[in-house]
Amino acid sequence: MNSLQSNTLEEYAESGSISSIENHLHKWIAVLKDYRLKTKEEPWGYLERTQIGFFAAACWLLGIPAREEWRTKKGEGSNESGGRCDLWIHEPEFFIEAKHLYCVLSDAGKPNISNVQTFVTRAKADASRLQCQPDQKLAFTFIAPLIPQSNQDNIDQRMSEWLDAVSRLEHHALAWYLPGRRETRRFSYLNHCPGVVLLIHRP
Repeated sequence: MNSLQSNTLEEYAESGSISSIENHLHKWIAVLKDYRLKTKEEPWGYLERTQIGFFAAACWLLGIPAREEWRTKKGEGSNESGGRCDLWIHEPEFFIEAKHLYCVLSDAGKPNISNVQTFVTRAKADASRLQCQPDQKLAFTFIAPLIPQSNQDNIDQRMSEWLDAVSRLEHHALAWYLPGRRETRRFSYLNHCPGVVLLIHRP
């Protein structure tokens, strides 16, 4: 499926070069759906810690143990220090550092995703310091697009343009759940938050 086709979808999962995480991505979307249905809340209205929890829940529902926010050592040699790892999953074994951001969609013109790249860079830097095998390190960036109250016209078209820009960023896996792109539900302060995108990188 090309980017033009996929960017019109409400949900999408592409494991890319990390094929072993395909089922995790689909189950993550299912967890978000279930939470939204049962609580009538938007799960993407919460920050990093909660987003990690939703992904951990997806792992457990697949029968895969996961551990959140645990103490570990980071760095090597003189740069070694104590710290915390955001998420560990047992199968396949990955050690994950995560970031979360709200990305405001501009009213018009080319989507501004510079802040997305900034948070991706931070997540990759954190993941690179984890003390595990290089192929076990992952960086997660949870992105919640936010459409200002001042202009909520053409949301679906603007979302497609924004998704196209985000999906063109270098990544190793990508998923999203964006049911609000065709709805008029409102997030806090009357801004509109259509859903959440997850970019995954190897550092």
